[in-house]
Amino acid sequence: MARRDPRQKRRLRLAAAALAWSLALIPAAFYLPVYHGERSSSTGASIHTSATLVHVNGTWVLIPMAVPALLALVVWVALSRRERSRAAAVIATGTVVVLGAFNLLAILSIGIFILPATVMLAWAVRAAPTAVVAEPHRPPAPA
Repeated sequence: MARRDPRQKRRLRLAAAALAWSLALIPAAFYLPVYHGERSSSTGASIHTSATLVHVNGTWVLIPMAVPALLALVVWVALSRRERSRAAAVIATGTVVVLGAFNLLAILSIGIFILPATVMLAWAVRAAPTAVVAEPHRPPAPA
């Protein structure tokens, strides 16, 4: 009979937090200003400007913003499986590696916003067991 892992709740909470953070990035692309600038008016006055990701890049930017949420969902599902299979651990670890690579590629634009989700998922997967293994038989201690 498999033993219950006491750290399972923490791993699932971290994965859920990463999923929530990743999902929050999608509406943030519409509403949070990330581009700031300055322009001059016809009278010579300086006007400060700001714009959102969607305003500057268009709605196509929602596709790369949704990638972290999809990958976080894959990790959460892999970690929440009752049976601890090697395949689930490989899928979770591989997904975090892919998200880390995506983060590095996008670090100069949206990557900095994805970094917290990447860290939370890496932390959740780091402590995840690959499979529940029975304790080895230990010989009795000499008397």
